[in-house]
Parts: sequence; structure tokens; C-alpha cells
Amino acid sequence: MAGVSALRPVGVRPYLRQDAADELRRFVLETGLQPGEKLPSERELGARLGLSRASVREALRFLEHEGLVEVRQGRQAVVRPFDLAPMLGPVVQRLAAERGVLRDLLDVRTPLELLAARAAARQRTDADLRELQACLARTRAALDGGEDPLDEDVLFHDLLYRASRNTVLLAFSRTVHDLLRSVREAARQVGDGRDRSIGQHIAIYEAVAAGDEELAEAAMRRHMDEVRAEQEQALRFLDQVAKRSRAENGRANASSV
Repeated sequence: MAGVSALRPVGVRPYLRQDAADELRRFVLETGLQPGEKLPSERELGARLGLSRASVREALRFLEHEGLVEVRQGRQAVVRPFDLAPMLGPVVQRLAAERGVLRDLLDVRTPLELLAARAAARQRTDADLRELQACLARTRAALDGGEDPLDEDVLFHDLLYRASRNTVLLAFSRTVHDLLRSVREAARQVGDGRDRSIGQHIAIYEAVAAGDEELAEAAMRRHMDEVRAEQEQALRFLDQVAKRSRAENGRANASSV
């Protein structure tokens, strides 16, 4: 069990429970406590943080709600096994509540992406191609630097919609942009972390640059098959998040009766 020397006093400040929870979270993560290991006792934590045991208990409950620790009556809190769901935060909770909408969106998105690819191959200008090239270059630079090129991945599709010169497709892109970005981010975090889009985007770009509508549609179809598989994985994860949330709410309601 780790000692308490790494803890800093919280002091008297507003939002005391949150401050104490932040300090305890830092302590758990930075001291490398492993799942199943015990935290110091409430008395020890309180002495180091300068808080009452009741305030420490509230802070621990806050971390328990996040999934970082497990608190059992009469025993010291222990670190819980790693769970991705709490780490993804409120974005995933919102997406979990809206996963029916997301599934509908995926059904609608693919044919529109195919239309956008065909239209871009037909309507694109030299300026459009330069923007797409620059986007791909930034994607490659991000990957080479070990960074996540999510922003550039999203932008690539936005640029295709723009190059299509179709106002309805462009309106669709703008309407669902933030929601699509959120679900892509969730898919990235749930998946294996590898970005497979760059090669598919290059194939789409080359077809669009060649003005080949059939080839552009085929390249986009291959890409969307991959995207859909990744996002279905994220949606299955969101189903689990929603199920876990309902179970926890049921237990909380039962214990309050």
C-alpha cells in the first residue's frame, strides 16, 4: 500500500469535495497504485489532506462514481481494475444516450458519402485538390509525429462535401459534424489506436483528382465499410456503458429507499 507522503493538503477552499477528489485521483495515478491495492485509511488521508473523515469519504465516493476506486463499508478503499468508460467522460455518456440516433446516422451517412465522392470527382477544382493534398500532408505529419490526426480525418470529409458543390450534402455535413466527430473519437479510444484512414483517403483523393466518379465511389465505399466496422464497435461499447449506468442507477435508487 502506498503511503500518504505524496498527498498535498487541500486547505479551505470552495468545492472542497472536488478538490479532495482531484488530489486523491492524482495520488492514485502518480504513485502507480495497481488494481486491488488499498489506499491509506480515511484517517490517514484526512490527516494529510487537512480534511475531516466525512469529507474524505465524500471524495472517495466521487472517485468511486468515476470507476477509479471501490469503497466498501468498514474497509479501506481499493483501486479498481482499469475501465475505459469513466475515462471517456461525459461525451460517451451523451453518446450512449443517443446511440439510436447514431445508428440511424450511420445508415444515412454512407450513401451520402458515396454521393459526395462522385460529385467531388465531377465538380472539384484545382483549389479543392490543393486543400485535400494539404489535409493529407498534415495527416501524414501527425502520424509520423505520433499524434492522432482525428481533426484532419474529419476535415478531409468536410473538404469532399465542399468540393461536391452540392448544397444539400454540404448542409448535412455541417449539421452532423460535431456528432460524427464525437463518435469517431469514441471509436478511436475503444479500438486499437491504429489509424487506417490515411491510405483510404489517399485512394479517394487520387480518384477525385483523376475525375473518375466510379473509382471515387468505390474507394469511398471501401473506406466507409472500415469506418462503419470501427463505429459499430464503439456503439457496442456504448450499449455496455448504458447498461452499466442503468444498473448503477438501480442500485443507487434501491439503497436510498
